[in-house]
This record gives sequence, structure tokens and C-alpha cells, in this order.
Amino acid sequence: MQGEIENRITAAFTMIGTSTHLSDQCSQFAIPSFCHYVFPLCDDHSRNPKPRELCRDECEVLENDLCRTEYKIARSNPMILMQLQLPICGDLPLPESPEAGNCMRIGIPMERINRYPHENSKMEILYILVPSIAIPLVIALLFFLVCMCRNKHKASTPSPQRRQLMASPSQDMEMPLISPHKQVLLSNCFFFNSR
Repeated sequence: MQGEIENRITAAFTMIGTSTHLSDQCSQFAIPSFCHYVFPLCDDHSRNPKPRELCRDECEVLENDLCRTEYKIARSNPMILMQLQLPICGDLPLPESPEAGNCMRIGIPMERINRYPHENSKMEILYILVPSIAIPLVIALLFFLVCMCRNKHKASTPSPQRRQLMASPSQDMEMPLISPHKQVLLSNCFFFNSR
């Protein structure tokens, strides 16, 4: 296991060293980042010693700014991915969190870092806003569609003729549930009231 890891790391360093795609601005930070990611320093401040992780803000600047092209090439090439382990920046603790308090910095200038998080915070806001707006809209759309379907269904089925509640004095009123004796009394009542 140890020998396999060492062989992969050696192959990765050989790839990095001989790559014509690695820019100077990227190599200045990518090589220390790779070293600290593969061989993390120990965090002595915690009760149980644990490896210090890379700082997420620096990782994101590397991936999305300084080494953007190099990361795209590395992620699109399976041979490179087999040799080179790239950190997943989204898995690292957020800069404001207590877990990131002792993260490993690789020396990216602060003006470069301060420029990037503004774009990232906009994306985080979008991740919150889009579902909070989209879900109610989808629910409203579903209710609208259900109502439209019900209205079309009602319009397409013939509705039974409504009975007249009040009959004119000259018409006989149909009262099937009333006994014949009560029918006579009621029709006399309607007849006298209409005069």
C-alpha cells in the first residue's frame, strides 16, 4: 500500500515537472498544494492529532483562477487522475468555520483570495435563492394545471338540466318524493298565492 502511494506520487510529480501545460503562476502554488494535500502536516491544537487540511479559499482560487486551465486538463484526462489526487475544494471546511481555523495555507496573496470569494458568495446565495423561489413556483404551476384540467373536464362533460324551483301557476310541478295528498295541498297553496 505504502509503495503504491509513493509510486503514484512520484508519477504525479514527474507529470507536473515535465508538463508543458503547467503555467508558472500555477506551479508556484500547485506543487506546495499537492505536497500538503498528499502529506498533510499534523494539527497539534486538537485533542486528537489530525491532519491539517488545505484552506478552502486558497483551494478555490487555485482551481478557479490560478490553475483553471491546468485543473480542466487534469480532470479531463483519466491517466492524470489515476496518478494525481486533486483536492475537492467543496469538501474542505468553509473559511469562517471553526474547523478551518488551523487550515494549511500555501501562500496565495490575500488580494487574490479577496477577489475570488465575492464570486463564490454570489454562487452560494444562488444555491439558496433558486430553490426557495423555484419550489413555490413549481407548486403553483401544478395547482394551476390541476385547476385547468378540472375545468376542461367539467366543460367537456354534459351537465344535467337543472330543475326549475319555482313553477308558474299554469305549469304542473313535479314532486316525486311528496305523497299525492301533499302534492294537491301544495299545488293549491301555489295556486292561491299566485292570484
